[in-house]
Parts: sequence; structure tokens; C-alpha cells
Amino acid sequence: MNELIEILSPVTNGLTSIAGVAIAWILYRLNERQQKESWFRTFTEFHEAFWNDPVMSEVRCWIAYERAYLDLKPILHKRRDIEEGKLSPKTLSKREYEVIEKLDKFLNLVLRVDVVSSLLKSNYGQLLLRELFIDYWLKQSLRENRAELKWYVEHFLPELANPQLLEAKMRQLRNPGRILFDTKSKT
Repeated sequence: MNELIEILSPVTNGLTSIAGVAIAWILYRLNERQQKESWFRTFTEFHEAFWNDPVMSEVRCWIAYERAYLDLKPILHKRRDIEEGKLSPKTLSKREYEVIEKLDKFLNLVLRVDVVSSLLKSNYGQLLLRELFIDYWLKQSLRENRAELKWYVEHFLPELANPQLLEAKMRQLRNPGRILFDTKSKT
């Protein structure tokens, strides 16, 4: 009986090792597949929100089309005057507030895409997200002939206007236990 145990012990140890390697490989492949599915789901959500939402379409029009921007310009100018104390917040109409809400929704989606793209390990994924959702629209928003929009982005979402600021906040995200946002700033 002892001899049988001595013969079977290395065999069972070997089979256990092989099973352990097989299980690790299966878990690795499963994790890889889940990451791809998660990336695809995230990309689909961004794509649908950015291209299928009528609010996003309207904001994209304001940003890309000169005549449409003329509708946004006085509202942003008024918002700046309110922020600087030159006008009372009560001077902003409900329609003007709704326009600003639409712009905020758009800019926050762009910021969310930027944050997610910076967390991706895949250079292709980062480039794809940046090219489809960020680069053109952010560049248009920060043009000098769009001073009101540029001010709005720089003032209320400085992370979009300053990639180094976003990267600094992302580093803080990666280091738990540190203060994420400066409570004294307006962000």
C-alpha cells in the first residue's frame, strides 16, 4: 500500500500542477475576453451618447458651425458676466440655462471619454477615442474666435483645456488616499 502511494504521489502532484496551469490559462483568457467586452460596451455607450443624442447633435452644431455658434455666444457672454459679478444670476432665462445645461452635458461626456481613454492600456483604443470624440471638438471649442466658449471650458472644465491638469488628477486617482480635487478651486 505504501508503495502504491509513493508511485501515485508524484503522478497526482503532476496532474495537480497541470490542472493549476490550465485553470490559470482559462482565467487569463476569460479576463482578457471580459476586458474586450467591457471596452466594446464602453465604446458603444460613448458612440451612442455622442452621435445619437439630439442634445449632443445640437451642441456639435454650435461648436462646428459659425452661424449656430452665434446663438450660443451671447448666452456664454452673459454667463461670464454673471460669474464675474457684472450681472445677477436672475438675468439668465430658463431657455439660456437649458442651453448651458446642454453644453455642460456635452463637455462632461468629452471629459469622461478623455478620462476613460487615459486609463486604457491599448494605444489603439486611446487613439480611437481621442480621434472620434475629443480632438476635433475640443480644438473647435478652444479656438480664439470662440472666446466665450474657450473661457467657459477653461473656467468650468479646466481639465479639458489643460491636459497636464487632467493627467495630474488621473495620477491622484491611481494613488488612493491622496486628495483628488483641490477643494479651494472652482472645479
